[in-house]
Amino acid sequence: MFISLLAGWALIAGQPQSDFELRHAAALKARPAGLTATLQTRNGRTTFNLFEPIPLEAAFSSSRPNTYSIEIKEGYNAAGVDYWFAVDRLQDTIRNEEPGTILGIVCCMNERPYLTSRPTVLTYQLGNFLRFEKAGRYQVYYTTRRVFHGLGPAGDQGHGLSDFTTVTNILTLTILPDDPDWDRQQLATLLGIIKNPARRPAEKAGASHALSLLDTPEGIEARINELDNTERAKWMFPNEAAALSRNRSSMILYTTRPDLVCAALESRALQPDFAITSDFARTWMLMLMRRDHRERYLATEDRRQAGETHLLQNTLLTPAYREMVDKLESALPGKREPAREITAATLAKLREDLAKTESRSQVRQ
Repeated sequence: MFISLLAGWALIAGQPQSDFELRHAAALKARPAGLTATLQTRNGRTTFNLFEPIPLEAAFSSSRPNTYSIEIKEGYNAAGVDYWFAVDRLQDTIRNEEPGTILGIVCCMNERPYLTSRPTVLTYQLGNFLRFEKAGRYQVYYTTRRVFHGLGPAGDQGHGLSDFTTVTNILTLTILPDDPDWDRQQLATLLGIIKNPARRPAEKAGASHALSLLDTPEGIEARINELDNTERAKWMFPNEAAALSRNRSSMILYTTRPDLVCAALESRALQPDFAITSDFARTWMLMLMRRDHRERYLATEDRRQAGETHLLQNTLLTPAYREMVDKLESALPGKREPAREITAATLAKLREDLAKTESRSQVRQ
């Protein structure tokens, strides 16, 4: 009797229990025969600190030769951007993409090798897509329409989407409560890498990504400093502006603490010799939207749904523009040249954009 109860409990425990698990089970059941897709962390760990990078691997294989192919040209066609990380705790997870983001591609290239028994592995940093706000257990799986029957439909010229969705297993992650000692050590390590001229570019890029996840007041201040250095270079050395990437702003935007970032940006903007450029103002404005409309940045069940949340975008934009105009008008009298001239030009452009945004809002009303 006791053994029978244990067996029954084990059977129930192995079945999907939550709505999230039931949706995943249904998608998994629809996966074509012979196709395997797995999601795991790159280092095998499943427990991470709250602000720690989480490297992931999505692996695809087939037990049936010449039956399935996978699009591996990321960002160059529709299938190459059609993927997402589904997560169970939507209310505790922030999505990095802006509301209304259109999934753009550099059209058009494709590469679809057949899947074999040897896995094709795609690597990601989960922090580029989702940020966890709280400690606890999270369930995540990868979903995509980049895997095709054969080489895909004959008429899509290599640029369409698969007629089925592929999902991986559910990966369970444990996120630890914030640890101030770990935070301090992490910040010191990352800044040591970023500021060391002997470090390779790939190492510095990895450290910059890790810094973008460190949502402590000290970590955010360090990120603002990096953005500051980029902005200064843009107006002090205009001939080098083309070599400066806007990716620096992602170090600021993708945060679980927009309130701290907004305060740090404002503090920097009020400095007399700091030139407020259009890029800096845009970053600041987007952060104001994240601060005031958290609900618009919560994780969604798939990427296409994330792109459909733009319906109230003007409602978010208008107050953000107004606040930005007010802040720049307050900051401008305290600026010294050449920062004053550059800030004045940015303010004029913001006023124009605000007028256009208000006009569009009135038309829709």
